[in-house]
Amino acid sequence: MNTSARISKINKQSFGFIFLLFFICFIFLFTNLIDAQAATANLQAVAVKNISIVFNQTPLTLTENPPLLINNRTLLPLRILFETMQATVNWDKTTNTITATRGTDTVTLSLNAKTVTKNGQTMQLDVAPFVTQNRTYIPLRFVGEAFGAQVDWNQTSKTIAITLANPDGSPVVPTPPNILLNNTKLTFSVDPFKINGLYHINLNEFLTQAKKILPDYMYFTWDAEYPDGQTYSDEDLLLMTEEEATAILENTLFGISVDGVNMSFYPEQNTMTVNGASYPLNTTAKITQNAVYVPYQLIARLFSATTTTQNNTTYIYINRPKFKSQLLSIVPIASVMPSNIPTAKLEGDRILTVSDNPELLNPTTLPEESATLSHTNIVRKNGSQEHRVFGWHFNQMGVPIKIGITIENLSKYAITLNNVNGIYRTTPNSWVNYDVGMPLAEGLLSNQMIHYLPDNFLVKPGEIALLQSFTLKPGEMLGFLNDLQIDPANGKSAVTYRIRVVASLDLEQDLTAITSLPLNLDKTLPHPRGNWSSSIVSAEVPKYEVGGSEVAWSISNGFTDYLMSLNTALQAQQDTQVNIGHFGATYKLKVPIVNETGAVQTVQFRLSARGGQYSGAVKTPDGIFLVPLLNPHLEMADLYTYSAPRGRSYVEFEIMHAGGSNLPVALNISTLDLVTTDEE
Repeated sequence: MNTSARISKINKQSFGFIFLLFFICFIFLFTNLIDAQAATANLQAVAVKNISIVFNQTPLTLTENPPLLINNRTLLPLRILFETMQATVNWDKTTNTITATRGTDTVTLSLNAKTVTKNGQTMQLDVAPFVTQNRTYIPLRFVGEAFGAQVDWNQTSKTIAITLANPDGSPVVPTPPNILLNNTKLTFSVDPFKINGLYHINLNEFLTQAKKILPDYMYFTWDAEYPDGQTYSDEDLLLMTEEEATAILENTLFGISVDGVNMSFYPEQNTMTVNGASYPLNTTAKITQNAVYVPYQLIARLFSATTTTQNNTTYIYINRPKFKSQLLSIVPIASVMPSNIPTAKLEGDRILTVSDNPELLNPTTLPEESATLSHTNIVRKNGSQEHRVFGWHFNQMGVPIKIGITIENLSKYAITLNNVNGIYRTTPNSWVNYDVGMPLAEGLLSNQMIHYLPDNFLVKPGEIALLQSFTLKPGEMLGFLNDLQIDPANGKSAVTYRIRVVASLDLEQDLTAITSLPLNLDKTLPHPRGNWSSSIVSAEVPKYEVGGSEVAWSISNGFTDYLMSLNTALQAQQDTQVNIGHFGATYKLKVPIVNETGAVQTVQFRLSARGGQYSGAVKTPDGIFLVPLLNPHLEMADLYTYSAPRGRSYVEFEIMHAGGSNLPVALNISTLDLVTTDEE
């Protein structure tokens, strides 16, 4: 065979091999494509909202989690149904396994697996359980097989009837829980009932009883603005048709005021207004049975309440302390453009430690079971040293977190802790300014922090002591502020120590055992973290001449008083995030007033937001006041009215920021109507 013939034969063989390989790949890809399309079809769930579900003749409302139809199989939300059957449901996130127990029966199932077990026996499902919209769905047939319930389908009425009997043969009747508000039992015309797995109660009846139960010192009012200006009692609404009552209630604005916090919302809407600012709602008020019903979770949010359930009794505690200080009055006056304070300085030597980064504690920012959130550099000190520890953290882990403040004695001499005072607040709400920030600022400025450790509290050499700990529920936010003084026990030796803010997902863990380096900074939300040499900023503004034009000065402007920066921090820059807003610190402001008019004149001081909603607390010559949320450029808060004598005088303020964006605030100064005669 000549060379060209051999080449031709080789080419034909190569072509045949390539064609065969291509054909095999095509069959493989086509088969996988069919399988992928089939798998996708299996996951195409269609919500079926025209199906009614009745459990032991009691309707179940599942508007937010309706039945789903997959491959002609009906699936229902597992937890809502099983808990209605009075079964206990546990979820193991590490194995994606759900275990439900009722009496002597236990069923175990895994997500996306068709094999389940009941009392150790294997069962097969037509459709595997899966999660959608944070709910696990299971096939309807398994609802009956799990705990021996009878499941019937009525094609005419499109009703799923689930019947479950007690061991004695009597039907299971869900017992509505008893509800106690501050240990006083509440009564309702309609027993609490579940909507989407959450118990709901009549809003009007709850508020009427709460008004009588809550103490007088808690300022609490409520009203309803109906769309046509009329007033309707519950009896009036019950006499209407469902359509008529719904048309009225869905356009009724409910307003609730607690301790100066004014909240308003419409039923069935997922937002609410708090002192003029809009916030999202995870749970909403529902319109049903010609009335408005709310879940306990919304009550907790409106009143910053705590709720617990034990032995079919739900305890609601509303012990929110009334602000001891008044809120400043807001006036709808636009402010002038503020100028930067030309000079400011740090005052005193109380070391400030800020733990606000990572602010959001979630599996990304807190990847370990325990961690150090922040710490001081190692302090070496002869004699006394004062500290302030300020913290601000949200729990987004989905499980409780324990947070603590510890001190490690690294020296060979004992140290003592003195003047240990603190204040903290937690809230499940998104309006953290009112629930957390303002109480912290008020407590500090008014010297009303709690003395929570005895003086001369001894920490031996090599020992780590726990100063304070907090258990933070899922979705809660924690703010704390602690002042303390550290002294050598013998009064003279040099001591070395470190203060930490630590966290653990293991509620049983000894927090003093956490000595790791701080978590990485969260650069996506650059909230402050670090240590600085002082917790007070002080400044004197240029003199204000009575009768002159209105002026305004930015407080904590980030330019001329950029004092808590990377360069001024006491620890490594990789562990530090700048504190432009001076969180955890107070700002002392001295204002010189020059009055050369020959008569006593009235000078008006106001506060205005500088670029984002602002709130805080301020100490004036008249006492402590709270700064309500201020909208920038649209409104100001009346701060202080000063009768300026002839000549030169001074007015001093001390302010602490309590949350908000684009901090902080501006001080406005103006002269009211000039007088031409001396009134002295």
